[in-house]
Amino acid sequence: MKNTHLLDLEKHVLENGMTVITCRKEDVSVVASYILVKAGSIMEAEFMGSGVSHYIEHMLFKGTKKRKVGEISRQIRGLGGVLNAYTTHDRTVYHVTVPSKSLDNALEIQADAIMNSSFNALECKKENQVILKEINMYMDEPESYLQQQVWETIYKTHPYKEPIIGHRELFENLSREDLIAYYKRMYVPNNMILTIAGDITHERALKGAREAFRDFKRRPINPTIIPEEPKQLNKRILHTEKDMNIPRMCICFHIPGIIHPDIYALDVLSIILGHGRSSFLYKALIETKQLVSSVESFSHTPKDTGVLGINYVLAGENIEGTIRETRKQIELIKGDELSQKDIFKAKRMEIGRAHV
Repeated sequence: MKNTHLLDLEKHVLENGMTVITCRKEDVSVVASYILVKAGSIMEAEFMGSGVSHYIEHMLFKGTKKRKVGEISRQIRGLGGVLNAYTTHDRTVYHVTVPSKSLDNALEIQADAIMNSSFNALECKKENQVILKEINMYMDEPESYLQQQVWETIYKTHPYKEPIIGHRELFENLSREDLIAYYKRMYVPNNMILTIAGDITHERALKGAREAFRDFKRRPINPTIIPEEPKQLNKRILHTEKDMNIPRMCICFHIPGIIHPDIYALDVLSIILGHGRSSFLYKALIETKQLVSSVESFSHTPKDTGVLGINYVLAGENIEGTIRETRKQIELIKGDELSQKDIFKAKRMEIGRAHV
């Protein structure tokens, strides 16, 4: 299957169920390999809220049956490449970027980590302490603390309300055996998408993927049942106190998930509303009325119900005035105040962000 409208893409499904997407770009001299595992924080089932997906992300480059601790990252650097990973509500992603001539070697290293991680007991203990420090920092950092409070207010049923990094008390109860059980259940080829993009032909990329993962066997996957978030019928207000130098506030609206056609318009709306000095909220709240010292809107579109939100750092404690002026600017955008120039500029910004 080939898509020639925007990018030179091909999609294949290997015999073991792994989806492989290849993208050819002739204007670069490197190749990037992304392995997406459908194992984010909302799929943790009996470990829900523990951060086990994030814990495994930390452990996956810590050694295998054939590579000692530290050897995976050392070998990728030896190829002239870089590797990293991240965890979200919906997925965990492991990515490597190397010179295109080194793709096959990089794929073999990635495949070894994905298929054969050893979860060394000593390294598990070390990483446990690292993540506990991350949890403490997360709860002490004002923006992160506010975001978690917001998520728990927006979502009452959906597991998006749980922190990706995990609740401390649940995380502390995780054992090495729990990690391995979750890893064996979720890290199967038919639960993964491999994307290879860069200075490479489709044929070579697909051949490299087949070779690297030739011993990766398909296994059954029990579907994770995700409860649907009920429709919100009334506004929700949360006031919380924490030792912060400056008061912060967030206003959020429910929006559809990523497959809904309206998300593109909502991304553009978010930029028009609160991105940069030319945005409606910046001009009204900062330049004109000095109600806040910072304002920025965002459009969060995960797989399921998303969020359009506005974050504020307040200049004082004029909360009601800030809310009132925000509503006014939203009404202006809904009316006749929005020009084609505003829309065009926002589209250009969104395209620019997508290509960073």
